[in-house]
Amino acid sequence: MTQVTQLQVRRDDVNETRWAEASLPDIAEGEVRLRVDEFAFTSNNITYGVMGEQFGYWRFFPVAKDGWGIIPVWGFADVVVSRHPEFEVGERVYGYLPMATDFVVMPGGVQDNQFRDASEHRSELPAVYNTLVRVKADPFYDSTLEAYRSLWFPLAGTSFGLADWLSETGYQDAETVCLVSASSKTALALAFLLKQSETGGRRTVGLTSARNKVALEEIGYYDQVLSYEEAGKLDTGSPTVIVDFSGNGTTLAELHRHLGDNMKHTVIVGASHWDEDRKGEGYIDARSQLFFMPTYAAERIKATEGAFISNMYAASEQVAKAASKWMTLDQANTRDEIDRLYKDVKDGKLTADQGGIMSFAKL
Repeated sequence: MTQVTQLQVRRDDVNETRWAEASLPDIAEGEVRLRVDEFAFTSNNITYGVMGEQFGYWRFFPVAKDGWGIIPVWGFADVVVSRHPEFEVGERVYGYLPMATDFVVMPGGVQDNQFRDASEHRSELPAVYNTLVRVKADPFYDSTLEAYRSLWFPLAGTSFGLADWLSETGYQDAETVCLVSASSKTALALAFLLKQSETGGRRTVGLTSARNKVALEEIGYYDQVLSYEEAGKLDTGSPTVIVDFSGNGTTLAELHRHLGDNMKHTVIVGASHWDEDRKGEGYIDARSQLFFMPTYAAERIKATEGAFISNMYAASEQVAKAASKWMTLDQANTRDEIDRLYKDVKDGKLTADQGGIMSFAKL
């Protein structure tokens, strides 16, 4: 048996966390035990907790105690025990991890550059989350950019899917793309990708809190940045598609009322403002939808004969490298620091040019 430390979260209230000790049984033939090193923690992870029941996020790393769960994160881990012939102690991997010091995987579909966790409890969960990258054979791996990869690759993957969806749908006949909660990492990655793409002269507008407006303007990914208080300045004469990362129903309803017939479509991606109502008076259901990346990616992988994935990784690398030039890291290595960073991210206290990195290596 191996004792592990976990940061557990109340499944019905992401405000409540606790440190817990658990026991892992000795690994079986074909299994590998991984020790978690460092990982990113962003509002996207809070969304995993808020939407954990709806989308099955609590099922990836189950815990024994009812009512509690582990929020999945993206980062790096190392093989510390192996009973699989193709894995040696010391190998480093990148992928979907628990907020815990150690966990066990059952490698399946092993290739030089990746494998999937074929553990029984993950067999019905989305493949995009079950695949781990073997960095020794990963053409996109750069040891100096690990933190930025952890922060940006999973989010930029969603952003790449959104950019692809916008292009495939003709931008919903819109001339303006309005990103709500524009300081979120996924929104910034999407803004970057749109800036690099041929969008037919379409403008990208970011809607954000007043305290993040200047930072977003300095980053330079948006054609225009408006605070929420300035939302009334959004051009009502321009057909607009809204990409929402906030889940704030009040804000969306105000935008729908403001734009009227020129609100061509709203796609809801995440829930940064997770404690707000999902809808408000004037919200247009008929022209709104939820975007779930695993489902969209599966469709596009099939349609593009796999090219979607390689293009997604190349785009994500571009996003991470660009962000490393302007982003500062807020790093947490102790229990107290991790508790503080968890709360800061949950409460939206990190600014647009900050990224949260946690490490369980010394716990």
